[in-house]
Amino acid sequence: MRTLYLSALFSLAMLFMVFGSVRLAHAEAVAKRSQLIIVADHSSSMHTSGAMSVQSNAIVAALDAFAGDCGNTTISYIAWGNAPLPPLRADLNDSEARYNLMLEISELATKDLGGTFYPPAMEMALALVVPGEKTVIVFLTDNIGNEYEADQIEFELHKVAVVRAGVALSLEEKFLPGRGTVHDVVTIDELTDVMSEIFESTRMFLCTG
Repeated sequence: MRTLYLSALFSLAMLFMVFGSVRLAHAEAVAKRSQLIIVADHSSSMHTSGAMSVQSNAIVAALDAFAGDCGNTTISYIAWGNAPLPPLRADLNDSEARYNLMLEISELATKDLGGTFYPPAMEMALALVVPGEKTVIVFLTDNIGNEYEADQIEFELHKVAVVRAGVALSLEEKFLPGRGTVHDVVTIDELTDVMSEIFESTRMFLCTG
């Protein structure tokens, strides 16, 4: 009888250990976070070409599609020109914060930030990268710009060349050369489709597995 009692007690203890391990693993999976950082050109040329409003609308539409299954993802939006503005941030599992972020991005579409000097904007973006978190940076510009390299911080990168000829080559050869994917947007009308494709692949990377 005592042997039977000890056997039942041992089985119960093992059950609690297994259950505790499952709960811990689940908690760790739930707690694991990811982030999407958008570094968007708001220079004068983006406004005069008409690309600015299309870019903002495309980003807002793509962000809205994330909400369903990316609850542990933080979104950061950095508008830049001569210098970057402070990042706008929201957690996607906070519906009010997500809505306010999309509203602020739409309102910023009228903000002309002058010329284009993107190293400070990228420094600001890289400062947000947290080791161990899945991170995607989407960088948009119509500028044939500065050479820029960074330490081998781990993140996925999309470089979007907006409309102007030569920008894609500049991004490939001078801006974080050898890293990320370059997307060459030849006409303004293509920008919405390109952003949709980028955000869909980003959603799959950040929000699954």
